[in-house]
Amino acid sequence: MAEKYETRPFEYVNNKDCRFYEASVNGKYLYQEFLLGLKDKKNDLRKLNSIYAYMDQFGALLLPKTKFRHIGDKQHPDLYEFKKNDIRVYVIMRKPNVFVVLGGYKGEQNSDIKRIKKLFNDF
Repeated sequence: MAEKYETRPFEYVNNKDCRFYEASVNGKYLYQEFLLGLKDKKNDLRKLNSIYAYMDQFGALLLPKTKFRHIGDKQHPDLYEFKKNDIRVYVIMRKPNVFVVLGGYKGEQNSDIKRIKKLFNDF
């Protein structure tokens, strides 16, 4: 089954150099589902606000690997993650556009990456 994608502006980020969008697959915005299921809402939202600040500055500054890193491979060279402690926000980079595709926790990172590669293979 071919996946169907849609995008909308990512309202949490105001970046001068890059345009951030949230991508859906088959009508589901997976990042929004992640937000609704946060484990420790107060602390996790604080970490996410730090990640949004990294996204605001992205492009103007080089971020260290502790905050932003490439996680793609040959088939998915444009896959990256923003991170703060145990929180991950996964993006597909097509400069100047950045597409937020999923959020997750460090402990679920391997399964999240496999899921992204499967669902967004034809993005």
